[in-house]
Amino acid sequence: AAAPAPPYVNDPGAVSAVGGDASAPHAITVTGGGNPGDPVSVQVGGQVVDTMIGADGTFSATFSGSTLPVDGVQVAQVTVGGTAGGAVLTGPTFDIDTTPPTLTVESGTQSTGDVFNAAGVSSGVTLAGTGEPGAAVSGTIDGITRATTVAADGSWSLTWQSGTLSSGAYATGVTLVTTDAIGNSAAFGDTVVIDTVVDNFAIGPDRVEGDNIVNQVEQSDGVIVSGTVEPGSTVMVTLGAVTLPATVDAAGNWQAAFSAAQVPTGEYDTQVLIAATDPVGNMAQITEGVRVDTLVNMLSFDANSTASTLEGDGIVNAAEAQDGIALGGQVEPGSTVVVTFAGADFPATVAANGDWSVAIPASAIAAGTYDADILVTATDAVGNVDSISQTIRVDTDAPDGPVIAAFTRDTAGLRSIQTDGDNDYDIAQVAADGTVSAVGQSETYIAGFDETLHAFDVNVPDGSDLVVTATDDAGNFNSTYIAMDDETPGSTLSLANPALGAYQIGTVDLQFAEDATLTLTEADVAALSSTSNTLTIEGGSDDTVQIAGATVTGSSTANGQTYTHYQVGNTTLIVDSDITLEEPPVI
Repeated sequence: AAAPAPPYVNDPGAVSAVGGDASAPHAITVTGGGNPGDPVSVQVGGQVVDTMIGADGTFSATFSGSTLPVDGVQVAQVTVGGTAGGAVLTGPTFDIDTTPPTLTVESGTQSTGDVFNAAGVSSGVTLAGTGEPGAAVSGTIDGITRATTVAADGSWSLTWQSGTLSSGAYATGVTLVTTDAIGNSAAFGDTVVIDTVVDNFAIGPDRVEGDNIVNQVEQSDGVIVSGTVEPGSTVMVTLGAVTLPATVDAAGNWQAAFSAAQVPTGEYDTQVLIAATDPVGNMAQITEGVRVDTLVNMLSFDANSTASTLEGDGIVNAAEAQDGIALGGQVEPGSTVVVTFAGADFPATVAANGDWSVAIPASAIAAGTYDADILVTATDAVGNVDSISQTIRVDTDAPDGPVIAAFTRDTAGLRSIQTDGDNDYDIAQVAADGTVSAVGQSETYIAGFDETLHAFDVNVPDGSDLVVTATDDAGNFNSTYIAMDDETPGSTLSLANPALGAYQIGTVDLQFAEDATLTLTEADVAALSSTSNTLTIEGGSDDTVQIAGATVTGSSTANGQTYTHYQVGNTTLIVDSDITLEEPPVI
């Protein structure tokens, strides 16, 4: 029979490092051989694994999982053939280390209080800490992994370069895994905070004064710029050349108030620059173009509308008042203009080029002699208001009607007349056929009588009457119609002559006509003057005025003479009381 094979252990005295943990255990295996069928007992660090030599003359004993011996240096002892008479062999030595490597995070995560702002993300997101020298460290953020090895001094760091991680404001998980040289590993979870934006940063819906235009009223009240920002931020606001720190409340509402002195008046373009820095150092800016417009440009009267040149002489007389007053000037295009005259407002028309014009109607111009204030108020397209004013002279009072003191005639007609005072008058003759024409004359003042002699260049033929016109400095004129003596008693007179309306006849003098009868209608009186509805009639007891519908309304005295006042429709007659006034005969 063959002798039994001697027992043996593979790699006796060899040293192996063993590591791992419960989730990924490393095995310890002791192998050897001997006589097939002999029992084998292997002991490592107090743990025993029993087995048997197989038919091939070898055995294998494995320690794994919960059977792994405790950490430390352990020598395998192998007993072959049982405890009675068996052989005891020394196997390999195992340096067992199943403790995971340590890892600490000292910067870059939420637990360390670090937040990566825009500048930080741009320069790279770095996590750093300490660990077991030589151990591998890997980190994963948003599926992106970086790996390194713990340095000899125990430090490590991982960097996600610029552009690797998304910008924005968010927190994302990070997984860190460290593995030592013999395979022990540990995993750590944390959070990385990325904040590269200034949240909720905006200028208010009103922007700057609602439309980014600062007008006169808004500038004088001061300009407020406001908006929202991430709470805890600081905001600086620059308007033009002035920079102010904004106040920021706990909710992130910010406001900067610029005084009127900090916003110069005028018309110019500038900008508002709003710079915000959030609590983690992110910066953002908002720029808005701003128009400062506190002026109404070019508001003026034109050359024909000034107080000195209006109506040619700066005075509005009766005839001009009847046509109304036309005013005009210039203003900033796009403006509205209102002209106030005598307490009433009249909107002007403003052309595209800024020319404005308005017509003050005759109904708004009171009769009389007075100074009238004109106020022109302009509002431009952005709401600025400006005004200019001037005072014009209104003189609609006609001068007194000329008083005829005497006349001279010869066989060829009238040679001259004399008027009271030192006056220049225009004289016209009214021919028997109603034709009215100017009379050439020369004037001589007769101081002894305080009269002016008007000598006619050519005798005025008999049968003609005269119209003597007085004109004042304002251009108002008043005329006296003189019924001349034609040496025929019982002369009749009618003033229904359309040509007489141009002379503004306010007085009819019958005293030089013998037994004169004047026939009038209300229409005749109204047609004699466009500026007055009153007619004075001078004469004597031999004169008669015939007019229908006259009603006595009162009396007056002037220069020792008494006059009776009559109302005829819308006209007034002031008649020398010596004159007989009667209804016209019925025909």
